[in-house]
Amino acid sequence: MGWINDFLRAHNRETVFVSIKQENDDNQDFGRLVEEAFKEGGLTRFDEILPTLGEARGKAVLFSRFHKNQDSQFPNGMGIRPTTWPDNNEGFEWDCYGTPFRTQDVYDTGDIGTKTNILIRHIESTTEPRGNGLGNNHPFTLSFATAAKFPQSPPQWMASGSGSGMGVSKVLGNLTSLFAGGGGGGDGSGGNSGPQGGVNARLVYWLLQRAAEGKRPRATIMLDFYRETGGGDAGVSELIAALNYINTNE
Repeated sequence: MGWINDFLRAHNRETVFVSIKQENDDNQDFGRLVEEAFKEGGLTRFDEILPTLGEARGKAVLFSRFHKNQDSQFPNGMGIRPTTWPDNNEGFEWDCYGTPFRTQDVYDTGDIGTKTNILIRHIESTTEPRGNGLGNNHPFTLSFATAAKFPQSPPQWMASGSGSGMGVSKVLGNLTSLFAGGGGGGDGSGGNSGPQGGVNARLVYWLLQRAAEGKRPRATIMLDFYRETGGGDAGVSELIAALNYINTNE
């Protein structure tokens, strides 16, 4: 937690979304160790609400994918706690303290085109404005851009594409080809994957298309290797941040 606290102190208008998942249910000390680590520094939100951006600024928001094993643990809450999490699912929804929480977490694929299309289908609806507020008409969308199929398609290959060399600027010169074909797996069977880039480059292309229409997604997008669109210039994270300034008066 030290580096998270240091970051938040230096950037007090930012927030860090911290998802903790317990892989081994036999470890009875897991909850206690997480609580002790996140209490340090006093910059973590434990209250069980979906905070607004203003409430979350300067804080780490805990996203708990584990259970406490003692009633005395987490007296101030465990942050955001999913009520369901189907494995490798294209889209599911659960109630987050009165707000629909839409989630996409398809991770078991080695096909760049398939993963990109699943991601875009999930966040497409968020490009339409709904006004400010919380509740049933203002769902929160969390969509993972990450995936892998070992050994042929490791996470970095899925994110950046093998040998694609495509930063954001180069994506602009390849607009017509990014979604041609399926862009198959890292074993070379897809044929179209390399020059078109990985998931990050294809997401950049889609985001630029929407920006040209005056649209932007209202979603949290989880990225692997976020500085990589396959090249060395500005990554997809910088573009997503910039899109926050499109249609700010809706």
